[in-house]
Amino acid sequence: MPPTTTVKPDPSDERFVQAELKGRRLGRALTKLGKVTREQVHQALALQQGEKKGKKLGQILVEMGLITASDLQAALSGMQGMAFVSIAGRSISDETRRSLTAETARSYQVVPIQFDPVTKRLVIAMKGPENIRAVDDLRMLMGFKVSAVVAQPEEVDAILAEHYVSQDSVKEVLANIEGSSAVAALEGRGASIDLATLNEAANDNNVVQLLNLVLLQAIRARTDVPLVAAGGICDGRGMAAAFALGAEAIQMGTRFVACAESPVHAHYKQAIVDASTTGTYMLNTKSSPCIRA
Repeated sequence: MPPTTTVKPDPSDERFVQAELKGRRLGRALTKLGKVTREQVHQALALQQGEKKGKKLGQILVEMGLITASDLQAALSGMQGMAFVSIAGRSISDETRRSLTAETARSYQVVPIQFDPVTKRLVIAMKGPENIRAVDDLRMLMGFKVSAVVAQPEEVDAILAEHYVSQDSVKEVLANIEGSSAVAALEGRGASIDLATLNEAANDNNVVQLLNLVLLQAIRARTDVPLVAAGGICDGRGMAAAFALGAEAIQMGTRFVACAESPVHAHYKQAIVDASTTGTYMLNTKSSPCIRA
């Protein structure tokens, strides 16, 4: 008979998590981790039915001094099939850090810890196993094969503070606005700006993108009404940025006009593809609504 392989109870070991913790109840998971005995779990369950009625089992065990908050997080993560790891002081390559923008990382409260650009495999660390949306969104929007581990919230916060504080997309849009001919046409005009010129500047793609970046965050902070972002979005990264800033959906127009299935003339499609970020033309400006092309 071949020898039996014993998997050491380690919440950071993927084999142990999948074999012993995934799908278990909390008391059983903590027992598998060696943090409590079955008798201690039964004591906590008895308290839950009595003087501590209404409290969660994990909270009761912490209050009894039998486990720590970290032990509880490790068990909860393992129950969802996720390893619980330490990322404090972890060296993360520049390529891995650049796999997510600052806006995406901070909005989803995750940090990339491994990234393979060839296979598009991305491993992210997040603060809790309940943040499933981050995994699903990054898979769909970025086209990555995403897997997740859980780390201490303060460790995730430390990496976010060190590497994801800059607002790169805002800086990029502001830089593009400086080169916009439509915005430049307003310079030094004072009160003599005609409505058509003002409309053209207001509808400049980079102005629209900047307003999206600023307004989405401000509106989301004040309402839970579903938000749809529109204007200047043409790829998965733009979609991810909009969702990360609080939008529930996005609207794309020009991008679909230029797609292969569109019945629009090929010359018009090519003009869209060849256009720069400031290549907006205003049509029908004498009536309402005007048209951007």
